[in-house]
Amino acid sequence: MDLQICVTPADSGAVMRVGGELDSATAPQLQEAVTGAVQAFGPRLAVDLAGLTFLDCSGIGILVKAHRELDQAGGHLRVLNPTRLVRRVIDLCGLGDHLDISNGASSVDGRQRAEPGVPDVLACSSATAQSE
Repeated sequence: MDLQICVTPADSGAVMRVGGELDSATAPQLQEAVTGAVQAFGPRLAVDLAGLTFLDCSGIGILVKAHRELDQAGGHLRVLNPTRLVRRVIDLCGLGDHLDISNGASSVDGRQRAEPGVPDVLACSSATAQSE
């Protein structure tokens, strides 16, 4: 099981692109990346899930926790471009009306633009979870 995460500074926060499988084995990696992005760029975060092929309750938990914590800090979490499968899981959990979900957007504020003068990708990580 692989999870890829790339963080890009954008707007007044960061965009995090997540790909692969997000489950109990890889959720800690996403939690660490969310924490790092918020510490580096503030409490506005967009999480692009276009590359996510699997999402379970562990991943949902990370999104809900990030949403709550960013909201309490005066920030915002936006979920970008979930695949049909990922959107279905979000909706089945009853979160479709609670999370800010946007299709076709690529930034924290929903616009499709890169911030001038910043690198396309600030940091990327990839991990393979070991099966027991």
